[in-house]
Amino acid sequence: MFLSVRDLEYFLAVVEHGQLGKVASNFDLTPAALSKSIRRLESDLHLRLFDRSGQGMQLTSVGRSIVERVRNICTQHDDALRYAGDVRTGRSGLFRIGVTIGAIDDIVSPALAALQPKRPAMRVQISFGSPDMLMDKLLQGHVDVVVVGSYEMDVEGLERVIIGRHSYSPIVRLGHPLLSRQNLGLGDLHDCLWIGPPQGFGIRLRFQQMLKEAGIELPTAAIEAEVGMGWALPIIRKTDLISYVPTSMVPTLSEYQVCVLPIRELVLQSVASCYLREGAYRSPLLTEFVEHLSVDGIA
Repeated sequence: MFLSVRDLEYFLAVVEHGQLGKVASNFDLTPAALSKSIRRLESDLHLRLFDRSGQGMQLTSVGRSIVERVRNICTQHDDALRYAGDVRTGRSGLFRIGVTIGAIDDIVSPALAALQPKRPAMRVQISFGSPDMLMDKLLQGHVDVVVVGSYEMDVEGLERVIIGRHSYSPIVRLGHPLLSRQNLGLGDLHDCLWIGPPQGFGIRLRFQQMLKEAGIELPTAAIEAEVGMGWALPIIRKTDLISYVPTSMVPTLSEYQVCVLPIRELVLQSVASCYLREGAYRSPLLTEFVEHLSVDGIA
């Protein structure tokens, strides 16, 4: 039996979007040509994969049962092509990184800064997201490695490599009202607003858990964003909002006229890790990138 990888890729796209028209447009096909591809795959497999209706394409029970197997085939095919590309071009090529909010500034950026001069022909694609979202992307082959600042779970099908330990410090502007209070503590935060990551991100979960254990009402998140926290410094400088930055950034804070909020309990400790798909092809560039990952110089 011969299966077209292109037909398999079209199948996965229809599974994701459920409508032939949108998928056909994405692949620069006519809906008729895409429908022909799906029927050809069904014919090759001797299985009916979709129920067709005016509402779109719905997977049959058999179709649902093979989605993960098809995804694995496409991922292995992509791995083979990328391996062949590495063989042709030497050590140059593309690798794709998934990274969480807490890992970009003091883990991923330094590693890329160290690697790029050695491999100037490399190409890197970076995707941001929550740990759970990125693990799904890694399992599906959409990224080659995931780097997380605070996520300590083992995931089936993935290899976890511990990078090191690091911490996050709370920051406020110079002259913030909290800084003038005597015996400053967690209880002084109840009326505060803060900048931070959305629900589901490790640093936010740790922050919430710490306050909950102390019996303190959670502060309100005035601004939420799925990117690194360096962008927040100009906002912190001109407002009374509170935020977090990697502790490694603390020596540079004075130039932004912000400082660490001196509540010792608010310093959050974390274990940084990277995850790789078990058994997947790892290019020389990807291997070197992982070797460069460290936290505050501790591999």
